[in-house]
Amino acid sequence: MKNYYLLFLLLTITISCSEDFNESAETVSLENYATNSVQANAPISLNTIVSQLVSGYTTAVSENTPTTLTQKITLLDSVSLQNTAFLQIKPAGYTLISNTQAQRFLQNYEEEYTVLNTSAAVNDYFELIIAEQDNLTTIMGWVNTDTVLTNNEKQLLHFIISCLDNNPPPGGGDDVWSKKMIVAATLGFNQNAAQAVFNASLLIVY
Repeated sequence: MKNYYLLFLLLTITISCSEDFNESAETVSLENYATNSVQANAPISLNTIVSQLVSGYTTAVSENTPTTLTQKITLLDSVSLQNTAFLQIKPAGYTLISNTQAQRFLQNYEEEYTVLNTSAAVNDYFELIIAEQDNLTTIMGWVNTDTVLTNNEKQLLHFIISCLDNNPPPGGGDDVWSKKMIVAATLGFNQNAAQAVFNASLLIVY
């Protein structure tokens, strides 16, 4: 009888441990899935924040039209401080862009474009984006399936393509607009995602 009792106890402990192990494995799996989902959706979310900032800026401008670059940066910053999504991606130590930094993609984009610190693969996509403005959806598909690009490079390209797709060139030609957006986004991403969003938003409202 004693042996039966010990056998029953051992079986109960084994089942219990097995259930605990399975539960832990499922939790880790779900956590990884959630993390991967956030990364996959990041480019879309960032572009949505750009749209929100531009919309908020447009509303604010109707009451007080800024005339200088400094005033435009200040107004956009004020709008961004009221945007919860932007505040969530804003890192500690974030500093507001200066006039000189903004001029790098607003005025000096040609020079900056030639010295961007990006891989040859990304540079090839930049050239495609500039040359094929009417085929952005196709280019996005190529980016999605490209096995050479890193996840960060894909995020950068997704962001640029989405911004261009949702914000057609206001004037000055497609090439100019594309280069400005490429430079604005790339310089921004060199710092953090929030800066990329702010740069793109400033370019659009400028």
